[in-house]
Amino acid sequence: MGGREWCWEAAREAMALGAAPAAGLLLLGLGAWAWRRRAWLAAALFTRLSREDVRAHPARARLLDGARRAPGASTAALARALAMNEGTALYHLRVLERAGLLKSLAVGRERRWTEAGASPEARTPPARARVLDAVRGAPGASLTDVSRALGVAKSTAHHHVAALVAEGRVEARRSGRALRLYPGDRDG
Repeated sequence: MGGREWCWEAAREAMALGAAPAAGLLLLGLGAWAWRRRAWLAAALFTRLSREDVRAHPARARLLDGARRAPGASTAALARALAMNEGTALYHLRVLERAGLLKSLAVGRERRWTEAGASPEARTPPARARVLDAVRGAPGASLTDVSRALGVAKSTAHHHVAALVAEGRVEARRSGRALRLYPGDRDG
């Protein structure tokens, strides 16, 4: 049996056994001539995963559970908590996001993960939630008061306040030289 015939036979056997990805790899070994002529066959071997198939993978199930337990956790934090390589965790988190099971939010250089359909409160990064709690606890506080209460730099507090103002969850009013902060219309 020649090289091409062997590849076709092996691909047929792999497909019969339900190993579509392996059959696809064998088809790639046939060369460019077969790829052009038989593109429809190769395309038929690769399918999208259903939501149930996505959840069935053990690593993805653990990551989904971790994101439910710690909404707003970063990729690195989830990977550490589950004793998983960060690159592997990121791959599986993105698969879960494409399936519509998780949502991500870029915060600086990190990506924070929450369950899809979670409340805005659950999607708020922890530092930003602390700023929001400080504003709720002391309406009319200045930016300096908030930064002192949280023990963070004023620039850090300003960064989070600006994001909360853009979301409509905090209202900033100028009072002389001070910027006074109040809970916004869309808070809660």
